[in-house]
Amino acid sequence: MRSDVHAVDEAGHTPGYVGIMMKYGGDTCLFWNDLLHAFDAQEAMPSVSASFDMDPDAAARVREDTLKRVRAGGWLVVGSCSLHAAACAAAGCHAVRE
Repeated sequence: MRSDVHAVDEAGHTPGYVGIMMKYGGDTCLFWNDLLHAFDAQEAMPSVSASFDMDPDAAARVREDTLKRVRAGGWLVVGSCSLHAAACAAAGCHAVRE
């Protein structure tokens, strides 16, 4: 099987910020770093930004797009901020706690 690793644009948090997407066979895993700072709030309302987002509008667009892709693909996600497994499952993704 072929394995692919890609940088994923997560502009908005900080300039040049990226996540890492890994694909293996039919599975996709996304390490989305600090894409969501408050999972429960930002999963429901991606437009909610934290003070850490240097460009809140760009961060909101990236969050909304990424969440749509995660839900549609049923991806496994890993984040560096608190990720609640139950909330993630309800959003249509799978969570791994660090």
